[in-house]
Amino acid sequence: MFSKKYILSFTIVLITIFSCKVPKYVAVSAPTFQAQGFDSMGTLISDSVSIGATSWKSIFKDEYLKNLISVALQNNNSLLAFDQKIAISSANLLVAKNLTKPSLNANVQTNFDRYGFYTMNGVGNYDLNKSSNITPSQRVPTALTPDLFTGFRSSWEVDVWGQLKTKKRVAEYDVEAQKWEKHLLNTEVVTSIATLYYQLLAFDEEYLMLQNAIVIQKEGLDIVRIQKEAGRANELAVQQFEAQYLGTQALQYQVKQSIVAIENELSFLCGTMQQKIVRSASLGSKMQPFNLTVGNVEMLTINRPDIQKIEVQLAASKANINIARLAYYPSFNFNPYFGLSSFSISKIIDPSSVAFGLLGGVQLPIFTKKQNEANWLIAQSNNKELYYQYKQAMLKAIAEVQTQLGAVENVSNELALKDQQAQILKSAIGTADNLYAAGQANYLEVLTTRKNALDAAIEAITIKGNLFVEAIKMYKALGGGWR
Repeated sequence: MFSKKYILSFTIVLITIFSCKVPKYVAVSAPTFQAQGFDSMGTLISDSVSIGATSWKSIFKDEYLKNLISVALQNNNSLLAFDQKIAISSANLLVAKNLTKPSLNANVQTNFDRYGFYTMNGVGNYDLNKSSNITPSQRVPTALTPDLFTGFRSSWEVDVWGQLKTKKRVAEYDVEAQKWEKHLLNTEVVTSIATLYYQLLAFDEEYLMLQNAIVIQKEGLDIVRIQKEAGRANELAVQQFEAQYLGTQALQYQVKQSIVAIENELSFLCGTMQQKIVRSASLGSKMQPFNLTVGNVEMLTINRPDIQKIEVQLAASKANINIARLAYYPSFNFNPYFGLSSFSISKIIDPSSVAFGLLGGVQLPIFTKKQNEANWLIAQSNNKELYYQYKQAMLKAIAEVQTQLGAVENVSNELALKDQQAQILKSAIGTADNLYAAGQANYLEVLTTRKNALDAAIEAITIKGNLFVEAIKMYKALGGGWR
């Protein structure tokens, strides 16, 4: 019989041997990016604040738009479904938090065995029943031997190396990463609704402009018909004016369909059936939808949910490496039990049937079918993969901001020039009409001037809507939209 001292010494030796086999690896952390500014057309920008940290409620001033966003954040089905994903992660965290605690189960166990005559149990029970040291009530049934137990069994793994504690930390990281992904989804919903809303306002303005153009073109067509009757115009002129009139009407239906499509898309994002979208009358006269302060790269890492999510996942990967490393160490388990045990139903509630015990053991991994090695390699590769994903996300974020800086500036300049062009062409309509009336211009010049003026006005509206869209993209690129 080995002494306790010998067993303890042997265990310590085994632990020392297997500890030497534990692999070594230094996990990589998120790389540091300098708090540098951004460039816009060669000009360094380093604002002290960033609109990425500003709530969408403060960014957007249109009350109709804010109401749409509020409805979407409450009813959007993708967001509601993601809440359940977070709930699953939270439930997994609840399990991980209790891994270090012992389990306790009420147990009612009934076994019936018929032992072979030429087995140790069969011969032993037969021999036992012949013994004079037992009472008749203690004799074991041999035809069918019951084994009854009613009581409690417990299992407890002692977290000597902190592996279970690390698993809890990984579960916490998972919940945090899911929350950042929810923030990213919020950003998508908020910016998508804002983009569609301003596009809808632009189409509204275009539709009204086409309505006005149709009225003017109808008046021009009526005048040319009167001039034809008076011999001052020919049938070709009438046909050209009528063709332009019909073409503008057809274009109005295209815009009308675009309005219907956007209203349906907004209803979908709001989690409702198709409905009329209540909105402002026009885009307004502002050249820029809101003040664009970009901050610096360091602010970008704080505000963007996608970067924060990968950073949390990177921290979780480091913890998973530690879990994979600790799998090489021995584990310690205790399994106590307490209850009533008997081979006789009539004796199961007898005080003499009280039974209890404590089973303890040390499990040392020797041959694990390369499972520990595989988990170790997977944990390392996952850590490196997330490191490169983080760098990629950062470079992408910086590129998006730089691109949007240029886009906002270029579209602003484009809009200013297009507005000037539209105003000049609008004035040219009156000039062309007067020259035509005086016989100094033909009807083709009148038609061309009107067409160019209408096209320029529509393009100006489109560019104005694009300016809002590019500003929203900038807001999103800076990490705005989820607060």
